[in-house]
Amino acid sequence: TLILLGDVNGDGRVNNRDLGQLQRYLNGWDVTVTVDADMNADGVLNNRDLSRLQRYLNGWNLEEGE
Repeated sequence: TLILLGDVNGDGRVNNRDLGQLQRYLNGWDVTVTVDADMNADGVLNNRDLSRLQRYLNGWNLEEGE
């Protein structure tokens, strides 16, 4: 199984749709997210994952442990 970190909606791409899906999930909406939403691989989906995904989409250099 290919893991594509940030592919929150499972469509094989990482884009703003994934960001929106993760925001909805974190706000308690009844939406489905993939395990690839865990951007920092800590086993918890939270605002840290959202922030990391947003920085990635903005082209920022992400370093291990951020």
